[in-house]
Amino acid sequence: MENPEYEFQPVDIKTFIEHPYYLNLNEYCWPEVKKDLIAFYDSDFPTAVLDEAIGAGKSTFSSIVATYEAYRMLCLKDPVKHFKLMPKSKIAFMNMSLNAQNAKDIVFGDILARIDDCQWFKDNAPRNERKRSVIEFPHKHVYIIPGNSKETFPAGYNIFSAIIDEAAWYIEKKNMQGKITSVAEEIFNSMKRRISSRFGKFGKIVLISNPRYVDDFIEKKMKEAKTDKTIFARRRALWDVKPDLKEARMIKIGYNNRKFKIPEIFVKDFRLNPELFMRDLMALPVEALEPYIKDWATVENAYKSMKIRNIWKQGYLLTDELDRYGGPCFIHIDLSLNKDECGFAMVTKYRNLVIALCIAQLLPNKKKEIEFEKVREMVYTLKRKGFNIKKVSLDGWQSIDTIQQLKRKQFDAEILSIDRNLAPYDTLKGLLNEGRFKMPQFQPALNELQRLELVDGKRVDHPAGSDKGITDAIAGACYWAAGNEVNEMAIYSPTMTGRIIKKPHPDDEEVLIIN
Repeated sequence: MENPEYEFQPVDIKTFIEHPYYLNLNEYCWPEVKKDLIAFYDSDFPTAVLDEAIGAGKSTFSSIVATYEAYRMLCLKDPVKHFKLMPKSKIAFMNMSLNAQNAKDIVFGDILARIDDCQWFKDNAPRNERKRSVIEFPHKHVYIIPGNSKETFPAGYNIFSAIIDEAAWYIEKKNMQGKITSVAEEIFNSMKRRISSRFGKFGKIVLISNPRYVDDFIEKKMKEAKTDKTIFARRRALWDVKPDLKEARMIKIGYNNRKFKIPEIFVKDFRLNPELFMRDLMALPVEALEPYIKDWATVENAYKSMKIRNIWKQGYLLTDELDRYGGPCFIHIDLSLNKDECGFAMVTKYRNLVIALCIAQLLPNKKKEIEFEKVREMVYTLKRKGFNIKKVSLDGWQSIDTIQQLKRKQFDAEILSIDRNLAPYDTLKGLLNEGRFKMPQFQPALNELQRLELVDGKRVDHPAGSDKGITDAIAGACYWAAGNEVNEMAIYSPTMTGRIIKKPHPDDEEVLIIN
């Protein structure tokens, strides 16, 4: 009587889950999943983000939300009229997944089973059983529709709620502003606008996925949830949810300077592939999809075991390392015109080591372009100040002119494609594993090294939104150094060009301003 727009009085989510007349899942819905559903509806969150392990109940959570949202809509006498939509407008709950088959087989299949097993739907809102590709309640124009990952798919529907499954795994691309975005993010934003424009504060969006890498869409939403109190967020390992694992004997295990407690039965699986285990069963994102460098301790050893100074510092070249490391030097340049960076690296051979003396990140000027002449001037200055440069290489992009210019000045210069050839990165990785590569603690280089990923076992790449120009330069320089036949290390002498004049502080030995 107080709500004449309703034909039926909706029950709360706990009753809907447990009561035999509704879902009758009291024994089958895990306690942690049920607790999360109750919390989600008690505070009436518009958005849920479940960044959880494989098998942790994400699909159960979302299928119950979908069924409950359809139930609440069908409790209205006339949903189309109530929300002031055009007569016979279609009101849809969207279940989105990476492809159409996944959308139908996983969460949508669970939703269909929930509805077919629910006595309330049979008595009060029977679906059109002639249709299996969608769940249709024709008498009230309500539909539950599986969708694929095309961001245009939701167009044309009055969406009141949605699930985006595998939200971390959608294609990523550049938008009109040049920013890397996920198709899942575009679908989410499109749905959010549609829900708010037609249904106001009503309607829900549920994002479910195990994590992919640190900057994927689901991880961005998890970070956003820390300050946005309208987002219900959960990150759970498998044993945080699955009842038969909650009482398992836990073992402390360490990896990559982090310590975890995992069930004893999973220790062997963890050791076989820690990164995948952490991602799939602990819901912890890795720095890359398939990390190229799996033993980060090798990188830490490279910059911690010897205090190597980078002769590139804040736009200057410092040449005081020449008296210590005067051996043959090898340079590789990852040339760029207008992307985020140009990578520059010079390494030298010292005893049985390969040492990175110069690692530089050259950024675009005000016109958003890399000035090639300044890149070449770095090479000229290093040679002029006494470094014994044996080889200079560049990737293939826009490098012909620079190679010609270097050859005119008597440099041994050539093209070396890092993207088409695994040998440079495998050389770097081999040097790291043997403890023979040493480098300064240059944070941009460390960031890139940590995010390198191996794609199809054929090439080294980086996640969208990051770069690998610096690491390409390091790998290329190491490739020449490791394969060089010069065994005798050149010794610095006063007769070499560009003798260094010692000054009170090493940082005073600035010889070239690049910026």
